[in-house]
Amino acid sequence: NTLADTADSTLRLIEEVGCDNFRVNYQPSAIEGMEDPIQRLEKVLPYVVHCHAQNFSCLGRPDGVAPQRSSLREGLIDYREIVERLLAADFKGWIAVEFAHTEGDGKFAALAEDLEYLTELLSSS
Repeated sequence: NTLADTADSTLRLIEEVGCDNFRVNYQPSAIEGMEDPIQRLEKVLPYVVHCHAQNFSCLGRPDGVAPQRSSLREGLIDYREIVERLLAADFKGWIAVEFAHTEGDGKFAALAEDLEYLTELLSSS
């Protein structure tokens, strides 16, 4: 229910804006039944300049059940493949950890864990 909630609606928006410098922030969906994250990335990859990294142990549902966050390493979304595809496409943008998977006292450690994992992925590719 947004202008860019699917790869196809994102591509339609890019086409309608019609400016060479209009680009997108890639983010896998947190809702069950939406597009496969890799298929979504492949469709919009030429336009991606930023990536919001977040992962889930359980996806949200259209009936309002909220997604459950997890570390980037352990969640349902394969960030190893996402990073590999971004780098293969000569991606020069940023990958940002959008949310810590733990709140409260564990928040800093959770962010550090996700940063370490992304650094590992970027170093090994």
